[in-house]
Amino acid sequence: MVDTQKHDSIVVTDTAYLKRQWAMLAAEAWQGYLELGRGAILIDITAGAERLAYYCSSLRMDAQEPDWPTAAIQAQVRLYDPRSEVIFLLLRQRTSLMTYRIASPSLPPPLAYARRKHFAQALVA
Repeated sequence: MVDTQKHDSIVVTDTAYLKRQWAMLAAEAWQGYLELGRGAILIDITAGAERLAYYCSSLRMDAQEPDWPTAAIQAQVRLYDPRSEVIFLLLRQRTSLMTYRIASPSLPPPLAYARRKHFAQALVA
């Protein structure tokens, strides 16, 4: 029972973080999709580490990366709709990887990317 409560608490914490950071992460996911094709946002949240997020294409993994994607993650990457969803992989420890497939109808990844690009261009102008 304790493990289920701990897991549920982790899921609540993770999804709250992903919702707070959605605009930035969704924009990054769309940019990654445009440049590399299907993939996922990997967020390293191991203890003591600064949260680092980057886009990974399932075809671009190298030997230095953690031992993933698994068959289940590969299926999620193959099935998600990059125009409306993002796959997130949260690395908690070297052996703990949580996978989330999240959509935001009010701010899909292409719109998040367009807004970020527009904002960046406005700063330069």
